[in-house]
This record gives sequence, structure tokens and C-alpha cells, in this order.
Amino acid sequence: MTEISHHHKGIIVQVIFFLIIPLFFMGFMLLYEPVGAREFIGAGRDLFAFNVTMMMCIALLSLVGTRLPFHFIWRNHSLKWLWYVVWCVGEVFVIACFHALYLYLMYKGSLPYFTVLSKCFGLDLMTMVYPYAILILAIENKAQSETSIDEGSDELVRFNDSSKRVKLVIASSAILYIAAEENYVRISYMDGETLKDYVLRSSMKGIEDLVQKHGLVRCHRSYFINPKHIKVLRKDAEGQIVADLAFPTASKVPVSKRYYDALSELL
Repeated sequence: MTEISHHHKGIIVQVIFFLIIPLFFMGFMLLYEPVGAREFIGAGRDLFAFNVTMMMCIALLSLVGTRLPFHFIWRNHSLKWLWYVVWCVGEVFVIACFHALYLYLMYKGSLPYFTVLSKCFGLDLMTMVYPYAILILAIENKAQSETSIDEGSDELVRFNDSSKRVKLVIASSAILYIAAEENYVRISYMDGETLKDYVLRSSMKGIEDLVQKHGLVRCHRSYFINPKHIKVLRKDAEGQIVADLAFPTASKVPVSKRYYDALSELL
């Protein structure tokens, strides 16, 4: 089953959700007054507008309480679409529970709580399905647009950190090599005539498919190298095979025997 895009997990997206959905709820209720909503939410005392405003605040606080945990729980983990939909429906149910508690108190117990809850859940689900659907579709459209741009340009490499956030966008031809450093990788690249390094929180395994797609090859357990920049393969004074790069100030990159034959054949 397809996983949701990492775009759905960002903190900015969560803020948008817990602001837009309650505001949409209030606007929809005040403007359109769904059948029976005025009588039910007004609690028989012409408090419709006041109660709708209070319910909007309750929805906002409820979503803060569900969306922030969503971000921190799932930002570094994959999540299937089915479970994301279940999470969203669960959020609406949580909001309905608090709405029902508020209206139950406004009715002073004259209506059973679960009767109020069933009506609240029906109204909330009917109203909030629109902003949920619009926001999810907008996020998906953005994600697909960025994917299309990436796929349409073989020279553009987007490096994400362990939290799936884009940290470095660079032409593949500018990359010299990538070295592992404990829980990080160091990307050495050319910026005009200058050699620069970028330290990214990721693993070699985490970026392997990405960099190999853009022409880099493994030359050592801890190194990927761009064959386009290799000047010569040779043995150093200690008898270890190293790759000299065309960029004069770049470090010499070790080449292990395991990868030497494939690399030399490629060159």
C-alpha cells in the first residue's frame, strides 16, 4: 500500500491544519446553517453563533492536541494511506467528543450524552471532510509537482536529512565525492572555483539509491565518488589504491580492492 508523502508530516502543515479546519467549520456553520444545526447547536436558547464560536475554539485546541503528536511520532517513520485516513477520522471523532461534552453541558443534561455525540460526529464529519480533502489534495499536488521536477532533471540532486527535509540541492556534476562520518555524510562539491563541504545527517545506505541514480559509484565502504572527476587511480606510498581528482585541492579518495575492478573498468 502506498505511503503518504513526507510533505504531510511537516510542522508547518500541522499548523495549517489546526488553523484552517476550525475556521472552515465556523464559517460553514454560520453561512450555511445545515439542516437542524441552528436548533441543535443553539441548545434551544438562541445561542447558535456563540456556541459555534466556542466549538471552533474547541476544535482548534483538539487539533493542536492531535496534530503536534502526529508530527513528532511520524516525521521519521513511514505511514500508509489507510492509517493516515484512520488518524484523520479519529481526529474528527475526538473533536466531536469535546463538542458533545460542551453541548451536553449547555443542554444541562436534558439530552443523553451519546445522543449529542452522535449528532455532533455527524455534523463535524459532514463539515470537516471538505477542508481535510482540499488540504490533502493540495499537499499531494505539491509533492507530485516537486517529484516531476526532480525526475525531469537528471542533473539535479536533492539531499534530504534523516527527517526527510530537503537540505541541499545541487547539480550532480558538481559533486566530487561523499564520505561517511559516523551518523553523518560529508558531501564535497564544487561551487564555481571553490571546494565546499556539506555535512548531512544521513547514512550511506540512506542516500545510496539517490546518488547512484545520478552517476556516483561506491569506491569504498565509506565513500561514493563521481567518476567524471577522477584524474587517475594509483597506489600511494603505503600501497593503498587512491583516486586523484581533477580538482586540485580535493582530498585523495581511497579505493578498496572490492570496488577497484568495477571502477577502473568504468573509467
